[in-house]
Amino acid sequence: MPTWHNLVLRNPGIYPARLLPQGYPGSKLKLCFNPQESGAFMNVRASALLSYEGLMNRRIIPNSLTSLRIIITVVLWFYAFAHDNMTFAFLYLAAGITDLLDGWSARKLGVASEFGQWFDSLADNLMSVSLPFWIWFLIPEAFSRYLIAIIVLLIFFILNMSLGFLKFHKMLDFHLYSSKIAAIMTYVFFLWFLLFGLNDIVFYFSAAVGFYTFSEELVIMLRYKKIPSEISHAF
Repeated sequence: MPTWHNLVLRNPGIYPARLLPQGYPGSKLKLCFNPQESGAFMNVRASALLSYEGLMNRRIIPNSLTSLRIIITVVLWFYAFAHDNMTFAFLYLAAGITDLLDGWSARKLGVASEFGQWFDSLADNLMSVSLPFWIWFLIPEAFSRYLIAIIVLLIFFILNMSLGFLKFHKMLDFHLYSSKIAAIMTYVFFLWFLLFGLNDIVFYFSAAVGFYTFSEELVIMLRYKKIPSEISHAF
């Protein structure tokens, strides 16, 4: 049976065929084959197509979870305006679950990609930008009580986003240990406030983790000309 390397054509111009679909590695390589080799060639082609289709099907799962989080983010604005704390808390928890599952499922299924990381970051940033406004609508006393800390965190967030676009010309996606903890604490403190009321310990611990995470991201962006793909901490 011909291999990838020996499917070289004995009769150029006969039976031109594209081995793989567009977008798959090697898809731009057109091969011609001898009629006697047509069965083997079709077996290779069918196997490649099935592998490609399986990869695309597996990618649907994490991308669908991220898409669901973006949809939930839009819906959360409606319940924030309506001051429906309980429904908001339920949907906010659902958004947190999708945040935990999309990256995990991508790694588990072996379909982690640059687009998936960008898409996940987009959903996270939409949530992060929305959070101060949601606090303002739903828990105005928290906004006034922790105003300085919230403003400082927002400034750090805008600074990091701006530096990422100016220096690297894209929205950066960090996989730091501290950023994972910060994401969890963000969900915890907001749900705590909605369900049980204000708690200084919960808020300031969450804020401290957020400050540390933003500091790490800032140091990494200033230190490197190209962000290492597997960096997990700055200090």
